[in-house]
Formats: sequence, structure tokens, C-alpha cells
Amino acid sequence: KNNKVQIAMFSGGRGTQSLSKAFVAHPQIDLFLLLNAYDDGLSTGRLRKFIPGLLGPSDFRKNISCLIPDLDETGNSLKRLLEYRFPDNLESKYAKKILSDLYNEKFEREGHSIDPKFWEDLQSISYKQARYIVSNVLTFLDYWHQESKKGRTFDFCDCSFGNIIFSGAFLKSGHNFNQTISDLENVLNPSGKVLNVTQGENYVLVGLKSDGSYLCDESEIVSPQNSLAIEEIYLLEKYLTNSEVKKLNNFKNLELKKDYFKKKYREPKISEEAKSILETADLIIYGPGTQHSSLFPSYLTKGVGEAISDNIEAEKVFIANTRVDYEIQGENIKTLCQKLHYYLNRKGTISIPPENFVTRYFFQDPVGMKNETNDHLDLELDSFIFPSRETLITDWESGPGKHSGKRVLDE
Repeated sequence: KNNKVQIAMFSGGRGTQSLSKAFVAHPQIDLFLLLNAYDDGLSTGRLRKFIPGLLGPSDFRKNISCLIPDLDETGNSLKRLLEYRFPDNLESKYAKKILSDLYNEKFEREGHSIDPKFWEDLQSISYKQARYIVSNVLTFLDYWHQESKKGRTFDFCDCSFGNIIFSGAFLKSGHNFNQTISDLENVLNPSGKVLNVTQGENYVLVGLKSDGSYLCDESEIVSPQNSLAIEEIYLLEKYLTNSEVKKLNNFKNLELKKDYFKKKYREPKISEEAKSILETADLIIYGPGTQHSSLFPSYLTKGVGEAISDNIEAEKVFIANTRVDYEIQGENIKTLCQKLHYYLNRKGTISIPPENFVTRYFFQDPVGMKNETNDHLDLELDSFIFPSRETLITDWESGPGKHSGKRVLDE
């Protein structure tokens, strides 16, 4: 271990990006981001259906992109390419034409509603990176071609180019998700490391709300919904079939529905890399973000709670969201902390005291929030029961819902 401060931060897609940028800009910090891969919205969901065994690449793509240094045109071009989305109306035959010959400049003139900046960015990255991207894209196209012979197609509309690169790398790695992340990082050179918290088990995420209504996938968990709290999340082998949903809806109360999921529930295991960094990190951070889809599923992973608890040297900081999102309606700071400890203890499977998980809490002061909307998270501090050395309540925001990376870093 070098003499830098090692930070392990649990993250989602974009919720921790201001913090990540502040941390990696500091010369004495080594940053490790811990993510899960259960996202299934937009093109991610289509890719997961199209390639059996593929977990959701989006949050990994977003974080690797965020951590690529933007000091020169190469870095900025690479970031834009990973985030580029194909047009909503892109026909498959044009997508195939473009992707099969990325460096053929005549497409620039033909256009096909592709942003001209896309072509410029392809020219600006390093030769090694260009070769890597082309190789992965062609691997994906080969797979697509084989599947189309079986009558299976893929819709490229609004598809992330970075997700296609990731999918090609996944196919090339022999369907090894965690190896894919390492391969990408070796070529794209982000300033920190992004790790899958699990060993890559291909599970899907569903939820139950407190009124018993069923959230059928990760995408539904983060989408607009009624104002009641999410009661519980579950990882399953596969999504419920129509007949299983019907059976679930026949149960008259919430407890019967929870019992139904207890039998179907799956528990992923912690990856060696995640275990190693959690056991040795100087600082463990539970970052802000979509709690029920991005963060709680990571805490549920078998071995995560134990690894954090075993690291008795580390400072462990919970950084609360500043505002209410669709998936934390009906919650306040106290209930989110209760859920943090509930999921770190794997719903009561293990029994580790709260002080082994968190030593400090960073809460947003709702007084003087930056806008007039009433979307702040209530503190409920009178009944806050969790021991810690320090609870810091101040204004952490640099903009509505966004943490100031510098302020957090200073603390």
C-alpha cells in the first residue's frame, strides 16, 4: 500500500461525481468507487435483454467517463464519445453502416443525423484507444449479425455509444463483467478505479412499496411513482412472469407479498477487489445518489457489511442526499440511515452495531436551501438514535441537489 489516503466510496451513476472529481484532483488521494450493475433503463435494459448474462454497464461508463482527466482534447473527446447517444430515429441499417466502418470519413458528409462532433472526437483520441473502440464495436456487430440470423434484432435509437463499446468488451472477455471493467480502465486510463461490488452475478432488482404495489424492475424504482415510501428491495434470478405478478397481486397484504419475495430472493457475493479495498481503506464513504437502486443493493452484497466492520482503522462517513427524489419519497434522513444499517446487516442476517458501519454523518441543513421548492429531506434529529463521533449539519450544496466536492473534501 502506498502512502496516499485510500478512499472507498459507494456510488451510483452521477450522484457522487462532484465528490469524485474533487478527490482525484488531490495528489494525496487514491479513489476507489464501488458500484453495482443492476440498472436496466433505456439502452442498458435493451442490451441486457440482447446479451444474456450482461449486467448494466451505464453506471460504470458514467463513472469511468467522469474520472478521465479533461486536461487535453484527447481526454475530452474520450469522455464525449463514452456519453454520446445515437439519435432517436437512427435506423438499424444506418447504425450498422456507421459502426462497421467508424473511420470512413464519407459518413461525415452523408450525415444520417449523427452529430459532426462525434466524428471529430473519433479523430482526437489516441491510436491505441481508437483501435480498442473499433475492435469492441466490431465484436458487438458480429454478435448482432449472428443473432439477427435467429430473428433477434437490436434497436439503436437513443443508444449510448459507450454502452456498445462496453458490450463488445464483455463479449470479448468471455462474458466476464468484472474483467470487462479492468480491460476498459487499462485503455481509457481514468484517474481512479471503478469496481463492481459483486462477483458479477446476473441478478435483477425489484421493489415493493409500503402500500404493497410492485416495482417490476430497476427502471421503475427510479421513475415517477406515488408518494409512499419504498418498503423493501429484492434481487431475483429473473424478472417475474405475468402469471407470477398475478399471483403476487392476489396476496391481500404487504407481509404476504414480502414472504413471497423472501423465497425468491438471491444474495450476490462480494468481489475480491471490493473486499480488499474495504478492508484496507483509510476512509469509507457512503455517497449520495439514488438510494434504493444504486446504493442499498450494494450494501446487501454478502461480505460487504463484514468487510466494513472488520476495518477498525477507517473513518466511515455517510453523506446524505440533500433533496427528495422519486425513490426516496416518504423518507427522511433518519429513515434513510435506518435502511442503510438494515441493508448493511443484510436485512437482519447478520447483527453488526451501527457504530461499526458509520463514524460520521454529513447532513444537509434544510434551513436556507438554495431554492424555494419544498423538496428538502427532513432531518428528524430529535429521534436520531445512531451513535457517531460527529454529525455535521451544514449547507453542502453547490447547486440544487448537488454536493460541493470541495466542501466535502475539506471536511
